[in-house]
Amino acid sequence: MKLDSKIVKAHANGRWSAIITTLTPRLAQTVERGKRHGPCPLCEGKDRARCHNDFNDTGGIICNQCGGGADGLAVLMWANSWTFPETLEAVANYLGLTDSTFQAPHQHTPRSQSNKGWKRESRGVLAIWEGATPNHPRLNEYLEYRGLSTTPPDALRLHPSLEYWYEGKSYGKFACMVARIIKEGELVGIHRTFLDPDGPGKAPVMKPKLSKKCADTMSGGSIRLFEPEADKPLVLCEGIESSLAVYEITGFPVWSCINSTMLEIVVL
Repeated sequence: MKLDSKIVKAHANGRWSAIITTLTPRLAQTVERGKRHGPCPLCEGKDRARCHNDFNDTGGIICNQCGGGADGLAVLMWANSWTFPETLEAVANYLGLTDSTFQAPHQHTPRSQSNKGWKRESRGVLAIWEGATPNHPRLNEYLEYRGLSTTPPDALRLHPSLEYWYEGKSYGKFACMVARIIKEGELVGIHRTFLDPDGPGKAPVMKPKLSKKCADTMSGGSIRLFEPEADKPLVLCEGIESSLAVYEITGFPVWSCINSTMLEIVVL
């Protein structure tokens, strides 16, 4: 079976917690801690290892001493001393992927809502976007807190009050930085960064950064912070804040692809 890393990653998205704790049990405590620093089971440092903010989507873990990996495949190679093919095969086997998964991905019928359902989701996403304000003072405050001085581009807006849901439970309403996710000129989703009502940073919730799709998939989409320019290269980054930092340093137009998985499959 010939394995395609992009397809394996797409199927692993959202499942890295279970994948890594199963294939590398000694990382279980690191996974359980999430973003909190703690002991590294590899180099035995006391306060060095933690999961990336988007861990369950990408599988990334970092150790300030011995490395880690930007995504789940890299983490498994690091922790188990596996080769890339060995890692890919182990993850594919865990996910139960078969030859047909790789031979004819275009024939795969994704779990999807009806067209009517996606139209409803699109209306909801558009309502969020249209209810948000560009260049809002709270938006500037958050970006300044993150060390950025760039005036927020029109691609970013501030919504005054969005309800935060996590695992079926509401945790109240928060101001929110919102950004449209675009693929080939079409709106496929919206990215939300929930903000702290009592401080300049992110809201004190489990996952302050969430994406909401309004199409079968957001794969290939990106947040187009700045439009391409004929005489400058287009830079692709992961997060919004890192994208803005690159823009400040280089002046090049930048798109945020949200995470490393989407960065690999972005449609230009």
